Parts: sequence; C-alpha cells; structure tokens
Amino acid sequence: MFGEKKQLKKYIVMSRYGDNENFYQSKAFVSKEDADKYAELMLKVDGDDGHNYFLFEQSKDYSEKISPMNDFRKAVNE
Repeated sequence: MFGEKKQLKKYIVMSRYGDNENFYQSKAFVSKEDADKYAELMLKVDGDDGHNYFLFEQSKDYSEKISPMNDFRKAVNE
C-alpha cells in the first residue's frame, strides 16, 4: 500500500499495423518473459490480422540526475 515500492515495468510490448510508421503501446511488464508470453498470446488470438508486435526495453532514464562523482562511485562499487 503506502510506502511500498512498485516494480518498474521496463518491458513494453508495442504493436504496429502493417507498414504503418506509428507504434502503439499495448502493455508494460516487469519481466521480459511476461512480455514475451503476452505477445505470443496476442499473435495466437489475433492470428494474421496484420498487426506486428515489438518489444521495447527501458534501458536509460534521461531524467535521472546524477553528478559525475556519483557516476564514478557507482562504477567503482559495481
């Protein structure tokens, strides 16, 4: 409830119809395995209706503000 830290849903399944250049978010997941299962299910249910599914992974947070010294400390401690 309050104070609980939510898990980051960094795996996002997106779809695109045919040759359309736009992607649409379908659903976000905590694990890659869950995202894969979702995409497989959508392909099974929708069949060959022209939708293509893609996995996007959040790999960097551009809004995260870390000083160069913190970057150095983090790299040394890894």
